[in-house]
Parts: sequence; structure tokens; C-alpha cells
Amino acid sequence: TLSLHDALPISRWAACRPCTVSAWVRVWHLPATVETSSWSAVVSEMDYPDRCHWALGIDADGHPGCYAGDGGQHDRIWWCFAGSSLLPRLGEWVHLAFTVDGSRVRLWVDGDVAGEGVAAGTSAPAAESILRIGAAAESGRTDHFLDGDVSDVALFSRPLTRPEIVALTEDRAMSPAVPVARERLIRSEERRVGKECRSRW
Repeated sequence: TLSLHDALPISRWAACRPCTVSAWVRVWHLPATVETSSWSAVVSEMDYPDRCHWALGIDADGHPGCYAGDGGQHDRIWWCFAGSSLLPRLGEWVHLAFTVDGSRVRLWVDGDVAGEGVAAGTSAPAAESILRIGAAAESGRTDHFLDGDVSDVALFSRPLTRPEIVALTEDRAMSPAVPVARERLIRSEERRVGKECRSRW
């Protein structure tokens, strides 16, 4: 098993921004509401406020959301949220994903499109990039912890199609390997909760 701050290699391209991020999440409690924006990360490559690549998370009202930025300064325009909340489904496993196709972002919940938004242009990754599962960062410190479980995180180098997203949902993470687009798989992690994955190039 891994512990917090263990290193997991990810590719230089993946640190910039994958075209699909997929994960199973079981939320126990929603993040507390504070004066500033409150959210918990499912998986992220984000260090607020000025190293914001991408994130998949849940806000204080239980709405799943994703961020598809350029790796620079945080901008609210790059967030996309679902209209429905996971509040009635606390303690249940839910499949979340987002796809980026050019500037078009789609947020998926259990195989259905739950929100659409726009993505920023990509930028080259910094000398060091950190992929966090169950957390994000703020000013270099790990924060935005998820009170829940995360399973079967997968990053892909192309946007998955609707049938592929549906296949991931219907598989329910039961297959021994990711059941779709394995040739475009950047990284896959099973049963990782609150982990910080660091890569240097």
C-alpha cells in the first residue's frame, strides 16, 4: 500500500493535462462551507492559486465539478459543475469523469453528461508536478481533502467517447484492467485515498 507523499511516476504530457480523467468515489461527508470557495478534490494536479492544471472534485453542496486550466493562475471560468448534487448519495459509489476535446469540457456522472464547459489552452508542465488523489493543494500545502474513498483513477491521453464512459460505469471497476482505451491510458491507480503522487523530469 501507499502512504501520503509516496511517489508515483506520471508522464510529462500527463502533468500538463490529460484529455480524460475517470474515478470512482464514495463520499462520506461534504466539505465544510467557509467564506472562500469550499470543495474537496477527488484527483487533481492543482496548487491554488497560481499552478492550476486540472482537477475533479465536489463542492460544499455536493455538486461534482471539474477544472481544466492552463497550469497558471486560477480562473473560475475553467470550472464546470453538475446541476445535481451527490448529497442524496452519500456513502454510495459514484463514477465521475471529465473529458476535454479541444476547448470543450464534458463532466460525466455515472455515464451521463452532467455539465459542459470550456477548457483553457494547455501549457508545458513545470519542472515538478504533483498528482494528488483525494486532495489538492493551496500555496504549496496539501489541502482540500476528500472525506471519502477513491478507487480506480485513470488518466487517458484522448477524450473518451460516450460508449467508453458508459462502459467504465457499467464495469463498476470489476475488471482486473481498465476495460477501454488501454492504448491511450496514461496512468491507472486502484484504491488510493488521500495520496500525493510526485513526479520529477
